[in-house]
Amino acid sequence: MSRFEENVRAILLMSVSQIFLVSNDTLAKLATATLPIGEVIFIRSVIATLIVASVVVATGQYRHLSALRGMHLWARTAGDIGATTFYLLALAHLPLPTVVTVFQATPFVMTAAAAIFLGEAVGWRRRTAIAVGFAGVLVVVRPGVDTFNFGLFFILGSIASVTVRDLTTRQLPPAMRSLLVTGVSAVALMLAGAVIGLFESWTMPSVRVVIELGGGAALLIVGSQCLILSLRTGDLSVAAPFRYTVIVWGTILGFLVWRDVPDLFTILGTVVIIASGIYMFQRERRLARIPSLDEL
Repeated sequence: MSRFEENVRAILLMSVSQIFLVSNDTLAKLATATLPIGEVIFIRSVIATLIVASVVVATGQYRHLSALRGMHLWARTAGDIGATTFYLLALAHLPLPTVVTVFQATPFVMTAAAAIFLGEAVGWRRRTAIAVGFAGVLVVVRPGVDTFNFGLFFILGSIASVTVRDLTTRQLPPAMRSLLVTGVSAVALMLAGAVIGLFESWTMPSVRVVIELGGGAALLIVGSQCLILSLRTGDLSVAAPFRYTVIVWGTILGFLVWRDVPDLFTILGTVVIIASGIYMFQRERRLARIPSLDEL
């Protein structure tokens, strides 16, 4: 498989992962309306652990459990705990479209981190695109105006945690099975939810909420698998900008479920973010001398 084919596969996997992950976010946000954050994380993680364990046993992947070791795995797991906790806190305080839009700062932070920690070349054009992308995020956030919400700090915490998680995912050894990595995160999040629960007042969830979290767990597993495979396949700086596809799905789901309509600034910021991401990909394609589709 050529590098171009690997990058196309990584882009497709990244785009598909966002559909599943934002659908999970929608169900999690519904659950946070009646349950505290720690309980939501715990219940969803218990269900996810049971699903992953069943698949691992059925497919015989338990034979590869010995490969689950090393600093990168545990750093990834810690990043996943922070990313999930902060993200759910943000969802509890902000509309879904706002959360997923501001979260699109992640690809730009990821590109800068890839240059610093993975040695990927980042020229002045890509640095400019990163700056433009952040400008788009600031248009959405509008710090200092009356609409500013403290929940935005939770998104920033999630972005930092995701950066740690994804950089270390890239450095996992090939022998480490992606499903087992997801299983480790599910177990760790279950324990983290239990710890957070020590400071909360848990209530008996309704059947509807359990179903929502069960569906969210299944969506999260599929989305996580696609995301991990994407990060381990192509160039991180090429695939990462395609996280912005989540904005479309987040906006649609936000309207269908909560009737959230993005304002003019949110739309403008979203357009800037998407344009910056497209430019970054086109720049990478030209640098790699990849032919356009009509040349293939």
